[in-house]
Formats: sequence, structure tokens, C-alpha cells
Amino acid sequence: MTANNLPSEDLNDLPDGSTGGLSFNEVKEILQQSAVSKRISVDLDDKQRLKALKDLDVLDKPSRRSFELLVDLANKLLGTPVALISLVTDERQFFLSSSGLHEPWAGCRETPLSHSFCRHVVQRNEPLVVSDAEAHALVSANKAVDEIGVKAYLGLPVVLPDGSVIGSFCAIDSKPRIWTGDDLETIKKLVELTIVELTVKHEARQQQETLEHRLRQAQKMQAIGQLVGGVAHDFNNVLGAIQVQSELLQAQLKDQQVAPVKSIRETIRSAKAIVQQLLNWSRPADGKKSIVSLNEVVEESLPLISTYSTKFIEVVFQNVPCNDAILADPNQISQILLNLCGNAAYAMKNKAGKIVIEVSDFEVGDESESQFELGAGSFVKLRVSDDGCGIPKELLPRIHDPYFTTKPIGEGTGLGLWTVYGIVNEHNGKIDVESTPLEGTTVEIVFPASIDSPQPAEVKQIDKLVDASSQIRLLVVDDEPVIAQGLESLLNLHGYQAKGFTNGLEAMREFVADPGAFDIVITDQVMPEISGEKLIQEIKAIRPGIPIILCSGYSEAIQRTGKAAHLADAVCEKPNEFEDLVELIQQLTS
Repeated sequence: MTANNLPSEDLNDLPDGSTGGLSFNEVKEILQQSAVSKRISVDLDDKQRLKALKDLDVLDKPSRRSFELLVDLANKLLGTPVALISLVTDERQFFLSSSGLHEPWAGCRETPLSHSFCRHVVQRNEPLVVSDAEAHALVSANKAVDEIGVKAYLGLPVVLPDGSVIGSFCAIDSKPRIWTGDDLETIKKLVELTIVELTVKHEARQQQETLEHRLRQAQKMQAIGQLVGGVAHDFNNVLGAIQVQSELLQAQLKDQQVAPVKSIRETIRSAKAIVQQLLNWSRPADGKKSIVSLNEVVEESLPLISTYSTKFIEVVFQNVPCNDAILADPNQISQILLNLCGNAAYAMKNKAGKIVIEVSDFEVGDESESQFELGAGSFVKLRVSDDGCGIPKELLPRIHDPYFTTKPIGEGTGLGLWTVYGIVNEHNGKIDVESTPLEGTTVEIVFPASIDSPQPAEVKQIDKLVDASSQIRLLVVDDEPVIAQGLESLLNLHGYQAKGFTNGLEAMREFVADPGAFDIVITDQVMPEISGEKLIQEIKAIRPGIPIILCSGYSEAIQRTGKAAHLADAVCEKPNEFEDLVELIQQLTS
């Protein structure tokens, strides 16, 4: 007889006396008082039930002390020699814990279903009360009667909160016995404690796994940030070389010939902005907020957002003048835009369409604005819409949950909208998402408007590019020949006396030979043989007062070294505009 083809009698179908002295009304009354059991027939091979068993992660695991205490308590309270917490799969029963069970069963902690009374408890999903197993129609042929010595049995189903019947808690006697209502009530209480212990430990383990997953994600993001930093350094070095050569070329051309060079320089600025946006996305935000124009933040983010454009997807920013001042961290607002536009582009990967970005302002009167539940005040709205595949209605409540994603494995972490939601909350904003499957999605975010105006960007003014008569002497050190030689030529072209080196040790020997021959030093940070930090230390040890400008393709790498940025008189991030470098030189030598 198979596990799923067993007798299915109710308690009322059993011979008189099979309930061991309990009346059927007493059994029913006890069951009605407990949520442990509901009379629904259970298939042992039910996939949901087996999954619930597997998810508990207790099968074939060492017994917990808490379960051992429960079965010992059952024996003491009931005066029985054996008590078990039994989990029933589709192939066997496994003892989560046992007390008084003899070998070999206690050691192996399992039996075949042919030796299991508990399987009937699970299948019937109700207590099994057996006063004399040899005379009981349901279990008289069970091998446990002779081989294990089960003569009397009282078991209740263990039912998880989701309704999965996973096993039973039972007491066993080696001789016939009349069970009482108090016995059944005792087992019922022990079952409830077992369920609490199972679910609490399971939830704790899930929380631990979630925390471990978040830690792995954080470590992954940290690694990505380090990778981006390294790439940024190398890429900015390349841009720096192009920048120096283009400025040198521009200085040598006549005014009417410089238009192509100016285009190159504009392209370099765009590339630099993209690198900066990548750095802003990959590294933790510093949390610094200021009054900014939301339209300007979008404008500054467009170079990176535009990477989502294809011949099928168009990114459109509808820049409409409005009162758009908000108190915000621009880097975090850029991260919101990148996440939203990235999701929009993914939603349109199989169809053509537009990603439209809009900024607007609005006022709310004394009555709350229904969509966002806003009180009275002035607000600025950021709206990002797409023509993508949309989000099913039933999934909308979950889109801000951490690690929830509809993307296939490997294509999404489920952290994008969760991050957006966190940033919006940090800025005292509200977010609303509307979506229609096959038509598109619209995300609207509102921020409290600022009564102050954004501070205009400081316009650097240099009265004159260089005082040619000043004859300022510069030592230029960079391991990139294109940068060192190009910067030397460019500075000399504008009246300076510059000497470039691509080897830090050679530059050091030149300085040691005549420390008074230079008025200022410009050095790269990351170089072979001797770093910028070490070079600064050596030069300052010989001539403490000489001004030094430290350059790098990644300013955060300079900040992490600590000493280099501290010892230098100024820090300049590549690719740097020549005018900016001249300004620093003038400030440090005036």
C-alpha cells in the first residue's frame, strides 16, 4: 500500500474505544479550541508541503536543545516512555527530536513510512488517539507495533502558519493505555511551542541570510566602486593628455582656426562629466546638501543618462523654467535619475519609445494634495515617463522592496527603486508610480521647494592668462610623456619657464642639484619608482616653503592617501583646464 493510498477513516469511523477513553465530543471540543488542526486531507507528496519542510532547513540536521527539552517534558507530564517530534516527508519520517526511543532508531533518527504512525496524523490532519495498537483498524498492521514496541499512541499534527502539515508531536506507550482529555491538551500545548520554535528560528535564519546577502551586495558595490575609481583614473589620464595637446594646439593656431579644437575640448568636458557621474554613482554619497536647481542637476546628469539612448530609444529633457530650487545632494538626485532612466530603458529594450524627463513647480493650499498626501506649501516635481512594457498592477506595491526585481537572474539586483525610495525619504520627498502594462510607466517625485535661490556657479576670472615678465620657474612631473611634454610646451608658450620630467627620480635629482632653481612644482600622484606623495615629502624636506600642486586622474584616490593631499598646497584633478591650472599657479606664487 503506497503512502498516498491509505485508509482515510475519520475518528468517528473507528471502533468503539479506539479513542482511548476520550469521547468524540471531547476530542472535537479540544480541536475547536486549537488552531493547530483543520480537517483537510493531506497528500504526503504535496509540493508546497515538501517545500515548506525543506525551507525550514531542519531535516537531517542536529537536534536542537529546545526540541529535546520539549520531548523530555512530554514524557514527564504524561508518564510515557517515548515522545517524538516527527517530520514526515513523502518517503520517510525523520525525528526532529526523540526521548526514550531505543536503538537503532534513536541513532539513525528516521524510519521508513511503514513504521510510522505519524504519517496518518499528517495525512488526516487531525489527532490520532490509539489505546491499543494491535486492536486498532488503522495501525494494527504497522511494523512499529512489533519492531519498535508501539502499543499506545497519542499524536497531534504540527501545522505551520501557512497551513503546511509537516509532521506530528506524539507520545508513545509500550503497553495499552487509556488517554485522557488532559493528555491531549498537554500535547496540544507542546505542539504550539514546537511551532513557535520552528517559525521563530526559521525567521531568524531568513533575517540572517538577508543581512548576509546585503553584506555581499555592499561588498560587491564597494568592489565596483574601486573598479570605477581605477578606470576613472586611467581614463582621466587619457583625457588629460588629449586636453593638454588640444590646448597646446589651440595656443599655436590663429583665432579663425581654433573652432575644431574648441569642439575637441567640449567633448573632453562631456567625457569628464560622464566619468564624474560614474564616480558619483559608485561611491557613497557624502550627504552634503545645498540649495540647487533641479533643472540644472538634470542638465548635468544628461551626459550619462544619454548613454541609454539608442536608435530606438530617445531621451528627452523638457527644460521648462520654473521655481525649481530644492535642498538636496545633487549626486543623490543624479543617482535617482540614473536608476529611473535605466529601468525605463530596460522596459523599452524590445520596443521603440521615449524617456521623457520633466521638472515643474506647484503649490498646495490648505487641503492635502491627494496623490502625495502633501500639506500646504510649495513643491518641485521631477517626472520620468517611458513607453515601455509597464508593471503589472499586482506588483506595484512591491517595487520599492529591497531585492525585489522582475528582471531575470543576473540582470538586476532589486536595489534600484529601493535606493530611489531611500533617497527620496532622505530629502523629505514623496514618490508615486503609475504604470499600465504594454503602455508605459510614469514616476513622479516631489520635493519641498526652497525659499532660497540656488547659488550661481562661481565664474573663475583670470585677469591675464600669465604675466610673461614674471618668468615663473616650474618643475613638471608626470609619467605620461604626452602630458609632461605637452604641459611643458604649453607653459613655456605662455611665458613660463617650465621643465618637464616623466620620471620622478630624475625630477628629484634635478631638484636636489639646485633647490632654488624652481618656484613651484606640479606633480602627478600615481607614478612608478616614486609616488607623488613620496616626491612631495622629499622636496618639502629640502625646501619646506616651495608650493606644490598635486594632480591625479581620480581625486578621491588622493584623499585616501591622506599625506599627499595634506602636504601639497593645492590639488588638481585631471583633465584640468589650463586656465584653472594657471589660476592655481598665480595664487600660489603671488
